[in-house]
Amino acid sequence: MVKLDKICREANIMLIFARSYGLTGFVRISVKEHAVIESKPDHFLDDLRLNNPWPELRSFAEAIDLNVPDPVVHKHTPYVVILVKMADEWAKNHGGSLPSTREEKKEFKELIRARMRALDEDNYKEAMEASFKVFAPCGISSNLQRIINDSCADVDSNSADFWVMVAALKEFIEGTGEAPLEGSIPDMTSSTELYVTLQKIYQAKAEADFLVIQRHVRNILNRIGRDSDCISKTMIKSFCKNARKLTICRYRLLEDEFNSPVQPELQKYLTDEDYSSIAVGFYILLRAVDRFAANYNSFPGQFDGEMDEDISRLKTTAVGLLGDSGCNGSTLTEDLINEMCRYGAAELHAVAAFIGGIASQEVIKLITKQFVPMSGTFIFNGVDHKSQLLSL
Repeated sequence: MVKLDKICREANIMLIFARSYGLTGFVRISVKEHAVIESKPDHFLDDLRLNNPWPELRSFAEAIDLNVPDPVVHKHTPYVVILVKMADEWAKNHGGSLPSTREEKKEFKELIRARMRALDEDNYKEAMEASFKVFAPCGISSNLQRIINDSCADVDSNSADFWVMVAALKEFIEGTGEAPLEGSIPDMTSSTELYVTLQKIYQAKAEADFLVIQRHVRNILNRIGRDSDCISKTMIKSFCKNARKLTICRYRLLEDEFNSPVQPELQKYLTDEDYSSIAVGFYILLRAVDRFAANYNSFPGQFDGEMDEDISRLKTTAVGLLGDSGCNGSTLTEDLINEMCRYGAAELHAVAAFIGGIASQEVIKLITKQFVPMSGTFIFNGVDHKSQLLSL
């Protein structure tokens, strides 16, 4: 097992372990906790607040007439305005409620379609396509709720900057019911004047929310006896922009995994047909190879004349490892054991490069706090070009 990197940040020791052997390898992060600010999820709903517009956005929308006679103006009204006005109109006719059932959502889209005057009005087509943003629930996600309710959000002088900002975020949400606005809007069919004005409205709201969060942060820092300026404005602003997408990753230490793996999970991987028993088999054998080397001062299959004996020794070592992991009675296929011995301690350059690349990618995630690092043990099986993430 090769330790590729060791990073000390915020009093947590982060270790990236990578191991390649023949056509297999694994990567494992050993870290107590990792906070991700810029998680950059592939799919996330734009923060437009169409279902809960603040006064400035509502006033802007109310000042625009959707029945304007000029066809050029009509087809260049941004879809955000269309949806805010249509949602208000729907709510007035339905006791203050927005569409919730499938039938109501379909009816809402048809109301938007009915406002179209020509087939080339792309803004109304965009409004229909984005109508689901009106139906999105208000408030914060369950993941963000868990973060602000985390015990680490009860901060003291030793708390990391991230948790100080989470404590400020909690106070903000308790007062508003929402996370701070991101402040960006997507491209849309619109006149330049309306789009720029709309963009300024969102940016002004985001700036106002940031100033409130910043004030909470400064007050908390004073309260816990730290310098009120020790967290930079840039950091707080980035935190606010990404507040809805914050992520906390907590890991089992590598020692815990090796000494006491999660037995139900390990048993499931070994026996459940829905999981690749080959992947976990290679994981067990990679660890058995290290134990073999420690016991016999050589790797299995390293010397041709000892191949048959090494196969028997590796099998015994693997069975012992399974027993130590609480999986008595579990076995590995003879083919896998023979394959591990056939490698004879070889590290193929292509496999080693791939495993090293995966580990390096995870190091970058940890350092930059961007994207969500893997949580578990990543196994690469070069025999059939498959990989799997195991929770052990």
